[in-house]
Amino acid sequence: MVVQKNSYKRIVKFVALLKQNRYPNGKSFVRLLKEEYRREYDFNFDIESGREGKRSEVSLHQDLQTIKEPFASSRTPSLDRGNICSRTISRDIDYLKDELEAPIEFDSKINGYYLTDSDWCLEDSLGFANEDISPIVIGSNIFNSIVPDGSLLREKLTEIQDSLLAENTCRSDFSAIPSSFYFGAVPSFRVEADVLDEIYLAWKTCTRVTITYANHTGVTTESEFEPHVFGHDRGVWFAKGKIITNNGCEVARIDLHHILEVIKGETSFVQDLELIDEMYGSNANNNRAA
Repeated sequence: MVVQKNSYKRIVKFVALLKQNRYPNGKSFVRLLKEEYRREYDFNFDIESGREGKRSEVSLHQDLQTIKEPFASSRTPSLDRGNICSRTISRDIDYLKDELEAPIEFDSKINGYYLTDSDWCLEDSLGFANEDISPIVIGSNIFNSIVPDGSLLREKLTEIQDSLLAENTCRSDFSAIPSSFYFGAVPSFRVEADVLDEIYLAWKTCTRVTITYANHTGVTTESEFEPHVFGHDRGVWFAKGKIITNNGCEVARIDLHHILEVIKGETSFVQDLELIDEMYGSNANNNRAA
């Protein structure tokens, strides 16, 4: 079975969500693609027409009706994402299972698909050959500017960037990007590299840790902690999760520059999707696609 390029790009994106444990399903994935399409269309249409501000649903529908070809201009995105439905995604999932033998199962409690073998990956990928991968390098440079020296995160990201540069063909105009791109990082509170790495690994593996941290008055506390959300907000690395108490647990945000020590644990936990929804607010469905 030969799969078209647009279909394969959807499949790549779907697999990426599976690898991130975001439990996509047909409806949520369609919603995610259409929202991405809408944002891209709004942005590109305004560039082409010189319009400013967002258009109403009626005007967007009218604009879509005027487009006769898959690409209205060099900047206008394909309408493929705007026209897909759940049946299209079902066919993509069938292709993953039947043709690619992807180990995919549906979790009825979470209402989404997941990989039963987290090591599985797409062997036949489109790759980055002859593509401009400078955005990846730019993103890597921005990320490295807020990660402390000696961090495992910085080391791994640098390895990935080096691998992409070494193993893929890039456009000839790429060479100036690393040296000519400048990013003024937001002033950050200093976080110890080992603290950042241990919290990151605990979040990634859903493993409880014991942390010793100081509050704003300098009083230290030792607690068992489950990091359900890991992130960076306006110069502050943080984790939001559950502090385990004798009476159950308490939801708390811990700024990592307050943590003095992290001790690995062995107890695993299941990510609280409601807690993640609270963190992301109205954008949770788009970010998690569950």
